[in-house]
This record gives sequence, structure tokens and C-alpha cells, in this order.
Amino acid sequence: MSFLRPLRRITRRHATTGDNVPDPSPSPETEALGGPLRHAGGQLLGTRETQEDDLGFIAGVTLDPEGHHPAVVVADGMGGHAAGDVASGVAVREFMDAYGVEGRPSERLRAALDSANRALGEAIAENPALHGMGTTLVAAAVTSDGLEWISVGDSALLLYRDGRLKRLNEDHSMRPVIAALRQVDPGAANGMSAHQLRSALVGEDIAKIDASSMPELLLPDDVVLAATDGMDTLNYPEIVAMIADCHAGGPAAIRDALLAAVVDHGASTQDNATIAVIEASVRKQGGGE
Repeated sequence: MSFLRPLRRITRRHATTGDNVPDPSPSPETEALGGPLRHAGGQLLGTRETQEDDLGFIAGVTLDPEGHHPAVVVADGMGGHAAGDVASGVAVREFMDAYGVEGRPSERLRAALDSANRALGEAIAENPALHGMGTTLVAAAVTSDGLEWISVGDSALLLYRDGRLKRLNEDHSMRPVIAALRQVDPGAANGMSAHQLRSALVGEDIAKIDASSMPELLLPDDVVLAATDGMDTLNYPEIVAMIADCHAGGPAAIRDALLAAVVDHGASTQDNATIAVIEASVRKQGGGE
């Protein structure tokens, strides 16, 4: 458990320049692992005053499901500038410290999620000024069996394969609810906010949790993205095109292209945006593609 702390310091946020354009130079904090996969992560402040997103990588040294395998966690805090950054930071730190090295990934993901939620509750109890804070969280583990995840909120886990992009985890915002209502009655969702969350980590009982029912098999050249909703500035065709163009450059090139594209959109109310990119060139032990 304690071994995770120095790894988190090594694999933290990718720095950005003062004008929110990603620094294209390699960052030792997010560059390629010397192990079974490569990854990169980065953030943009957008038009907000405070960075309320957080992310971390667990730099696993094996793909054994019961061992030191790689994992990623991304969180989008809420509660205003006084608490959103606290919520996401507490959740990511506690999740990574609690993930451990024993047991099946699904069990470790759930235990770490519960630990992160408890830590939020304890922080709120100790400091009433933090009342109302919370965070989304999406975490994914990569092993020889494939990709396993757990998530609460609307931060997305996406899989790029062969020129196509699909979302793996459930969206706990009102977006899918509104979309379903409009299929029945176009006016039924008037006045509803697509950004309202149906579930988040707030230190109390968790309303909705999405978790993989079985590992998602990963193929060579797959790309996995974990992102906060600030990346929703980009639509799927845009993301697909940029991954296809930058795939040969690895995760750092994909990260830089996606974050730069968000900047180029110039949204007047651009939210914090955070993305973690994993190049999942995973092969079963014993050979095979």
C-alpha cells in the first residue's frame, strides 16, 4: 500500500503552459512505462479559476491479475473552488493507497472506491466548510485478462479500436435519461439539466456504481481513454480522427492532440479537462497476438 505513494508522485499530471496549451515536450511524470503498457495524462484549466480534476497512475510491473498491475484513476471534483479540488484530490489519493496488490481486480477496485468514499466523509466531518463537496471517479485496471473498471458519475472510460470509439462505463449524468425521454416525448425533458449527476462520491451511500461484469479483452493497438466531462467539448468523430493521426506517436502524442483540440475550440465556458491515455498493447503470457 505504501509503495503506491512514490509511484503516484512519479506518474502525476502533465504540466501545461500558462495559456493552457499543452507543453509538447516529454514529461517524465507521464511518459512511457518500462513495463507492459505506455500511458500519458494531462489537464487543462479551461475558463475556470481552480483545477478541480485530479488523476493518477499506478505503475504496475506485471500483468498478473493478482499482483502489481497497472491502473489509472480520474476524478472530477464538485463543490466550488473551496472544495472541488479537495474532493478529487482526497478521492484519487485514497483510491490509489487502498488499491493494494492482493485479490482480483474487481474486488480491489470496489474496496478502493469504498475507501475513497469513506475518506471524503471523514474529511467533511472534520471540516464543516467542506460540506457539499463530492467527486466523480473512474478507475480502470489493466491485466492479462483485459480491462476492468469501476466508476461513479459521468467521467468517461472509452475504448478506441480499429477506427471506432465506444464508451465502456455508464454515464450517471442526466444525459441518457433526457435522451430516452425525448425518444418518447420531445418536450418531456424541457428544463432538465444534462449536467446534473445521478450519482457521485459524497462520503455517504453511493446511489449508483458502474463496474465491469467481466474483463474487456484488449487487443494490440487498442487505446483506452479515461476523461472528465471537460473533454466533451470534442465529439467522437473528432477524437477518433486525432487518435488515428497520432497513434504512431504513442499516448503522449494523443494526449497533446486532444488537449490542444479542446483549446482550439475556444469554448467560452470551458470546464476543467483531464485525460488519461493508455496504449494497451497487451498480449497473453506464453505468446500470441
